[in-house]
Amino acid sequence: MKKLFTFILGLVFGFNSFSQAINDQAVIPLAVTLNSIMRLQVTGGGNIEFSFNSITSYNSGISNSARYNTNFSVASSVDFDVEMVAEGDNLIGEATGGNMSLAVIGFLVDISGATNSATAYSAVTPLSSAGATSGEVDIVTPNGATHNGGASHNFILQWQCGTGSSITTIQSLNAAPDRYATNVFLTLTQH
Repeated sequence: MKKLFTFILGLVFGFNSFSQAINDQAVIPLAVTLNSIMRLQVTGGGNIEFSFNSITSYNSGISNSARYNTNFSVASSVDFDVEMVAEGDNLIGEATGGNMSLAVIGFLVDISGATNSATAYSAVTPLSSAGATSGEVDIVTPNGATHNGGASHNFILQWQCGTGSSITTIQSLNAAPDRYATNVFLTLTQH
């Protein structure tokens, strides 16, 4: 009986010494990717046309009114800048091919629709400051956290032409009658 007990005891300890505990491990990679999300949209006034068809407008220029506004909105998950640049340094005549200085067109930016503070052009500035040679000009820059969690910001570019208030008058150019045009580009960039 002693031999049987020793044999059983040896089997029990023998199995325990050769058995392995069941323990395994798996790895689950987990990541979060944050992308900068930025959207710029012109919501109104995407085609501005100043028509000088009276002596009064020719002499005094055309001041800003709702008709000469470009409304645009920005939604962004990061702080942003809005830059503007004209396609060329001059307006190009369609019929004559002549040039008219961008300095006859002025703009300022209304930021009252922004949900957080920003700075922008609050005085009339000639478009020539944003000509192709001059390069892009920041028209909206952050003043604090302008992204506000991606909430939309609404801005208004207020245009005027030939008024003489910081911009050149039409009268002083002595330009030939024609339709003069250019394209203006708005660019949204991360600050």
